[in-house]
Amino acid sequence: MNVISIPVEIKKPDLWFPNGYGKQPLYQFKTSVRVGGRTVDERESRTGLRKIVLRQDVDQWGRQFAFEVNGILIFVKGADVIPFDSFPARVTTERYKQFLGAAVQAHMNMVRLWGGGYYESDEFYNLCDEMGLLVWQDFMFASSWYPGRRNGRRQCRRRRSIRSADYAIIPASHFGRETTRSSLYCTDFWKSERRREAAGLEELLDYLQRCVASRDRAHRSRDSVLAQFPEFGL
Repeated sequence: MNVISIPVEIKKPDLWFPNGYGKQPLYQFKTSVRVGGRTVDERESRTGLRKIVLRQDVDQWGRQFAFEVNGILIFVKGADVIPFDSFPARVTTERYKQFLGAAVQAHMNMVRLWGGGYYESDEFYNLCDEMGLLVWQDFMFASSWYPGRRNGRRQCRRRRSIRSADYAIIPASHFGRETTRSSLYCTDFWKSERRREAAGLEELLDYLQRCVASRDRAHRSRDSVLAQFPEFGL
């Protein structure tokens, strides 16, 4: 796949802000690829212009964990989003608007897409843009073992790049010590299987930590995770 970056300068842009901090102006962009005077592909997209920074300055309590949007520190208020229906095709625009609209009316400005469900539709993210809702996007690991093989890591990178403009942050799906240990020690077969996957674990954890911009997270650091499993020798 070829990636072409074309810088576009917008003078005095109308900036997008989360709910409660300002308006949500959205810009429409249209791109097309022409070969020999003939359009072979085109795409339209709509997005808000904003700069989101995860601030982790050292303070008197340890380290800060705060979102800054367009230079303003945001007091995050939000809720967990689980699948709206067991059958995604049954989720209508009206249903999206009902639930996301309720979040806006409750003065929320961020929703976390739970890592035990499924990746949402473009419509979901577009409505979040319209309503001023930041998205805390989990990978869909569902408290399970992080994929350590090459294909799994490639899929994570692909998923990270698909809609990165819509996400405030992309942490790994949550996992607890007991959950992880039980998946490791259930049988000798799984021990052997996990050892084969463990070779890629360190690289994947490094990648996930880069996504969230620091090792000092609510999630465990790479070293503390690996220290729980000395039998892997990582």
